[in-house]
Amino acid sequence: LGELLRDAGYDVRAANSGAIALRYALLQPQPSLILLDIMMPEMDGHEVLRQLKEGALTRNIPVVFLTALDDPHSLARGLSEGAADYIPKPIQPEVVLARVATQLEVYRAREWLRNQNAFLEAEVDRRLAEARRIQDEAERTEAKLNHQRELILSSAAEGIFGMDADGVINFANPAAEALLGYDPGGLAGRSDRELFHDQDADSGLRQGDRLPTHGGNGRGMAIRSREEVFRRKDGTSITLEFTSTPVFEEGGVAGAVVTLQDISERKR
Repeated sequence: LGELLRDAGYDVRAANSGAIALRYALLQPQPSLILLDIMMPEMDGHEVLRQLKEGALTRNIPVVFLTALDDPHSLARGLSEGAADYIPKPIQPEVVLARVATQLEVYRAREWLRNQNAFLEAEVDRRLAEARRIQDEAERTEAKLNHQRELILSSAAEGIFGMDADGVINFANPAAEALLGYDPGGLAGRSDRELFHDQDADSGLRQGDRLPTHGGNGRGMAIRSREEVFRRKDGTSITLEFTSTPVFEEGGVAGAVVTLQDISERKR
C-alpha cells in the first residue's frame, strides 16, 4: 500500500501499531489522510479512530478504514464513529488511488472553508473592536464638547436659551434665568409665550403669530438684534434685545436658539 501511494506521488508515513499511529498523527507535518486497518493487535482500528476523534489536533483528519470484513453492521459502526470511507481488501490499486484522491480533495476543501471562516471571524472581531473604539472615542469627544458647551453657556454674559419647534424651552443658561427672574432650572419646560409681555392682552402674554419667536422656531426664520419687552417671572417687564437662530434637523425646523442682552442701561 505504501509503495502504491509513494509511486503516485504521496508522502507516506507507515505505523505498525495503533499506538505508533496515534503518535505519528501528531508529528509535523500532520497527515492529510489516515488509512487505518480495523484488525490490529492490542488496539484495533475502532479504538484508534475514537482517540483520533477525541484529540483537538487530530479530530479533523479524515480516516479511511481498510478491512476485509464485509459485515454491513461492522461497516455501519465505523461510519457512525466518524470514518470517512472504506477501502475493501484485497486492495485494488485503482480503488485505493481514486478514494484517496477524493478524500484529499474533500479535506482540502474543508480546510479552505475552515481557514476562510477563521479569517472572516477574525475580521469581524477586528471590525467590531474598531467600531467600539471609534464609538468610545466619539462618546468621549461628545462628552468633552458637551462639557465645553456647558462651560460656555454658564460663563456667557448674554442670556441664552433653546426651544423646540413648539416653543418649549429645553435649556437655558444662568444669565437668561437671571435676566428673566427665574431660579436655576426654572425656565426649562416653559413655553416661549410666557416670556413676552403684551400690554394690550388681558393676560399680559403674547399669543400665536404675535409671538416674536414664532417665525424663528416655527418657520425657520432668523431674527437679528430685535428689541422686545419681555415678561419676568414676577410679571414685571424688561426690555431686551434678542437674536433667534433656527435649528434644522433632517431638513426640518427643530427649534431655535435665542440670545438675550439687557439694553436697559443703553436705553437710559
